[in-house]
Amino acid sequence: MAPTLTAPTRRLLRIAGPALLVVGLYFSVTSLVLPSAVDPVKAVNAFRETAVRMTISFVLVAVGGAMTYYGYIGAATRYVAAETRPAIAIAAGGVAEGLASAGGACAACGAATRAGARHCGHCGATLAGAACPACGAATEAGHRHCDRCGAALKR
Repeated sequence: MAPTLTAPTRRLLRIAGPALLVVGLYFSVTSLVLPSAVDPVKAVNAFRETAVRMTISFVLVAVGGAMTYYGYIGAATRYVAAETRPAIAIAAGGVAEGLASAGGACAACGAATRAGARHCGHCGATLAGAACPACGAATEAGHRHCDRCGAALKR
């Protein structure tokens, strides 16, 4: 977990980070457009200068990018949380409703069934069993004993 930054620290990161990014990009561009020399000694010196400038530019871009990231990450995270919270609540409500209305699975074929369905929509098997002769509770098709009282069921 990242440490909590104070407002002045965030402000410094939000200003200095992009500034270092711009300077680093400037060094990158200027090092690529340096004139190449015809003289071999000047060419070696120009190559060395280009390599140093590119190294400096990479460091500046990396540090500037990290500073910008840490300067804005809290605000971005809060924004994303505020935008996604309602969608998550709606989705969670839909899942809860779906679980509440789920009927289960067919004992014959294993297909999902709706709550209150008497026959499987996939294979046509009877889903609801007869009432228990001892206590009158509704039973599942295929059960041999009542879930409530344990009495033997007729097949």
